[in-house]
Amino acid sequence: MIVVIAAAVAGMPPKTKEQPAAASSSSRTRHSTLAPVKPAPRAQPSAQQLAARLARKYRLPNPRSNTPMADIGSDELLTTDRVSIYRFRTVGHARRFAAAAFARADAIRVGRFVLNFAGRRGADIVPAAERARMAADLRRLLR
Repeated sequence: MIVVIAAAVAGMPPKTKEQPAAASSSSRTRHSTLAPVKPAPRAQPSAQQLAARLARKYRLPNPRSNTPMADIGSDELLTTDRVSIYRFRTVGHARRFAAAAFARADAIRVGRFVLNFAGRRGADIVPAAERARMAADLRRLLR
């Protein structure tokens, strides 16, 4: 019986390098356990960068950094005479801040960012229509 097997193996044509590679690559493809590659999340701009972009279209005088605000979950705060721009660590932190009683009427949340118009007086009060346009522009900037 050993002689029969040896004779059968001896009469077989030699395998080329392409045959095993093709068989093993197709079997690897079918049995792959790798998870699909997810694209890296896009880096969020800073509040200062957003203020600079918004200032091209809106009057945002006297910008100044008031960071850190870690006690409310904000990792950056940029204040101007007309609006304060908060960047929060998470959307949840931003949502809670914008929903707070003192900010509810004067805050607009866009993702992790909050535009806060509270405490403005006189010429520095931003009309509701301009607030809405500013929030829409912020949404576009974050896409």
